[in-house]
Amino acid sequence: MCISAVTNLRASLFVDTPLVSVDFDGQVVLEWVAGPRRLSVFATDDAITYVKSWGTNIHSDMEDGALASDEELRDLLRWLDG
Repeated sequence: MCISAVTNLRASLFVDTPLVSVDFDGQVVLEWVAGPRRLSVFATDDAITYVKSWGTNIHSDMEDGALASDEELRDLLRWLDG
């Protein structure tokens, strides 16, 4: 999976540029906010995972998982775009 999936999709969606951060261990975090919807993507050497939320209840308003393809990331960005 590559970051080009994000850049290529941005042209057709109203998704802002993500907030990008890197920690001391090299984990990269991409974060987007669109109204009540939030998407965080975490990239490490071993995996790329995500957390998406649309409210404050951690049991019913959040979902997390692993990303295995560019298409899964595109689907999350489409969800964020609403």
